[in-house]
Amino acid sequence: MFYDIFKELCNQNAETPRSVCLKLGLSQAAAPYWKKSGKLPKRETLEKIAEHFGVTVDFLLGRKNTAQAERPSGEMEKRTEREWERIVTALSPENRYLLLQYADFLLAKQAQDDQEPK
Repeated sequence: MFYDIFKELCNQNAETPRSVCLKLGLSQAAAPYWKKSGKLPKRETLEKIAEHFGVTVDFLLGRKNTAQAERPSGEMEKRTEREWERIVTALSPENRYLLLQYADFLLAKQAQDDQEPK
């Protein structure tokens, strides 16, 4: 179950299991091992994978239907400009463009929501 969920998250994010493992400092052989053996990664590795995809460990293990990670309130506000710059510059030009389009969409939606009566 874990590997199937991991693979699907990779596909949804246009990544390969191997590339995710390398990004997280894991062996490129880790994902094939999980697939073949059916074994789970160590807890700290599960946490890294969950953080990478923005999901919970419970979701990775098939325990919850929602992929949304529960974030402490104010976590997004704690990010510094430097962190946001690092994130954006790490994206490919195509993904940077998509991020900007999505941000524009969210800003328009927020403005519309703000104008609706409560």
